[in-house]
Amino acid sequence: MFCALFALSIVACNHQAAETRNALETTQWYVYNNPINDYDISIFAWMYDTIYYSACEITVFLRKGDMCYSIKQRASYNSFFQDSIDSDTIYIDNPTDNNTEYCLDYRTAVSFADLNFDGKKELIICGSPNFDHTLSNNLNHENFVVYSIDKDSVIQLHNVMFDRLAYNQDEIEYSVDAKRKVIAIVERFNVLGTTTEVFWFANGTPFLVDYKYEYNYLYGEPVIPDSIVFRFNLPEDEEKYKHVRDSVMLLM
Repeated sequence: MFCALFALSIVACNHQAAETRNALETTQWYVYNNPINDYDISIFAWMYDTIYYSACEITVFLRKGDMCYSIKQRASYNSFFQDSIDSDTIYIDNPTDNNTEYCLDYRTAVSFADLNFDGKKELIICGSPNFDHTLSNNLNHENFVVYSIDKDSVIQLHNVMFDRLAYNQDEIEYSVDAKRKVIAIVERFNVLGTTTEVFWFANGTPFLVDYKYEYNYLYGEPVIPDSIVFRFNLPEDEEKYKHVRDSVMLLM
């Protein structure tokens, strides 16, 4: 049922070679009641405690006809641990209200959307889903890993935009303009300021990013609201973009 013998294992992130664990380990199956993008979906969650924190690793299985894939990645312990359910398999309903405006769906671990505007839907795995939350364009530390599915492989897509989503530890607001092939991310820092990153896509990858830093305080002192705007061509200006972004973070 779960494609154990035929799955292609894709490791989405590096794992620590030696991680000290105690004896407490928990496993849980999640099975979607209905197909998603014509794939039957099941998830195996393995949760364990280390000396310092509780950890979770999920393996997502997708099956369509004779094709079967598996994708393994780190996930949120709190999203998948169930201490009040005495069953090895939990059946869940997947969201049916597909909305292109909110293409990052944290109500489900597995979704599909054309996130790079290439005309094909990508597989999107949310490592920290909030199954009971109302969908919006505000993200609260959810992370999304984006994959391309070919006939015989699943490949994680890497670029400055998708890597940002995969390791997101921030509270952000995003918007999608499919007509212009643009994704914008707004991050607010209380009263200190706001950053806006606008990613422009072509041929399935971002080629330009506009970065605007608007601030009300600078080095702890109030100032007249002002802004600094940068434009970076990708990939040649990628390191400059990261340097500016990291420098702004230090000001906050």
